[in-house]
Parts: sequence; C-alpha cells; structure tokens
Amino acid sequence: FNYGYKHLLLNALCRFAQLGVRNFLIAAFEPKAMSFCRDRNLPCFDVTPFDEDNEASVPFRQETQRLESSQVFGSPAFQSLTKLKSRQTLRLLERGYNVLWTDVDIFWKQNPLPRMRNELDRSKVDLVIQSDAKMRRPSNAWINSGFYLARPSDATVRAFRGIVAH
Repeated sequence: FNYGYKHLLLNALCRFAQLGVRNFLIAAFEPKAMSFCRDRNLPCFDVTPFDEDNEASVPFRQETQRLESSQVFGSPAFQSLTKLKSRQTLRLLERGYNVLWTDVDIFWKQNPLPRMRNELDRSKVDLVIQSDAKMRRPSNAWINSGFYLARPSDATVRAFRGIVAH
C-alpha cells in the first residue's frame, strides 16, 4: 500500500480480524507508508530497497521514491506501481511462499483462501487471478493485478519473471 490509502489499509486489517485472517504481510511502497506500519507494529516490508544489487531495479526504485499518494488508473505511475506489485510477488514466490495478493481497496465479504485453494487443487493450476474485464477473446482480457493467489511452482515463478521483465 502507499500512504494515501492508509484508511483503506486500516479497514482491510479490521476485516481480516473479523474473518480470522492472521497471517499477512504488508508491502509498503514508500517510506511514509513504512513508517505508518512500523508506528503501529504492523507486519510489513519495505519495497523501496528491493534487489539493491540488481541494476535493472534502479528504475523501479526511482519510481517508488516518487510515487504519489494515488495514481490515476492507466497512467505511467499506475503502471509502475502494478509492476512493483508483480516484483514483490516474484520476490516471495522465489523464496517458496504461496502469495495471496490483495490490494487494500478490495473488500472481503468472506475469507477467499479456502475457495481459492480449492480451485487451485481442483483445477491443478498454480495461479488464480481475478479479472474485472469482460472477455471477448483471451488476448483482450485484462488481468487485475490487485487480487490473485499464486503458488511457488517453477511455471509460476517463470511467469512472474516474464511479467517483471516485460
């Protein structure tokens, strides 16, 4: 999350508590967001210093440093933020973690984990993604980067490496 969405973060945390979700980690996309989390003893990690030794990360670190409180949908800043989310997912997948990514502006009516895990097992897939686009053809489908469940399989890691490289 970024600081401009702090009220949505607090709302999401209340909802998690109501639903019994206790295992979560907050990606703080700017120093002000990180301070906000630390001041409240929230489990968080700083996105800004991601992969300091990798020259390819320099543009992402620079973009993170100039993020505004909110980005206009589809703008270059919004696209950079989306790319940063994919990089954080890749970071966790490469360490062997399952990742349920949820933006703080997604309201959970119920805990989605049991149903999503069931879908992964039933379909024998490693990635379940929400799409809020009407699909005419698969090539025209828009994937919502704000809500998905990914397992750390080789195929999923390769896919996220491709997304980040793109």
